[in-house]
Amino acid sequence: MRRFLVAVLALCGSFAAPTAEAATINSGSGQYVWTDLVGTFSATQATSTPGAVSVLMSGVDPLSDIAGFSAGDQLLITMLGIAGDSRATSGDNRFRLTSSGTTADFTWVAGQQSTAADYRLAPTPEPGALGFPSTGFTYQSVSYLLAPGEGFNVFWDYHHDYDGRYAGATDILGNAFDDSAFPSSIRAWVQFEIVEAAAVPVPAALPLLLAGLGGLGLATRRRRRT
Repeated sequence: MRRFLVAVLALCGSFAAPTAEAATINSGSGQYVWTDLVGTFSATQATSTPGAVSVLMSGVDPLSDIAGFSAGDQLLITMLGIAGDSRATSGDNRFRLTSSGTTADFTWVAGQQSTAADYRLAPTPEPGALGFPSTGFTYQSVSYLLAPGEGFNVFWDYHHDYDGRYAGATDILGNAFDDSAFPSSIRAWVQFEIVEAAAVPVPAALPLLLAGLGGLGLATRRRRRT
């Protein structure tokens, strides 16, 4: 019996506490996802007054977060998403994205209410892949090309209520999420890709010009010898 208890205690100790860290995911084929989680466990809460409390979640600094990104490359934001506690009978949750420069500044929202936002997404579908009370993702296509080297931050700036829902689904790029350890949570999601800096083209006539100059120099030297 004593050995059994020791084994059980050792097994319990091997499970790490769940975390809700932000992530920048390379989904392959040039597609990236930034995602982060907020909800009842968040130290600071957005309020039901739009813009009254703007909670910085996290963001992307491409020069440090994305391998191979150079200062001349650009981020192209192509889709926004929300999963979790923003279903058809849940109150709204709104997020705001701002670029590190002045290229992008917009909001998106999902849920029951009619809170103003630049993009209103459909409510999060339920149940999600994990069954009740999980939900899936709702999306909105966009197109924002940030300035070279520019990153972005995401804020949670409106919250209405909690209904015990959480994200339990695979997104459209094949990334699976299980937020069951965080009931009454909302997952913000941003898809983007990298637009590489264009190489400076060499004029088509330049090689011919260089060859001609070289030939002229050779002919000049020959004349001097004779």
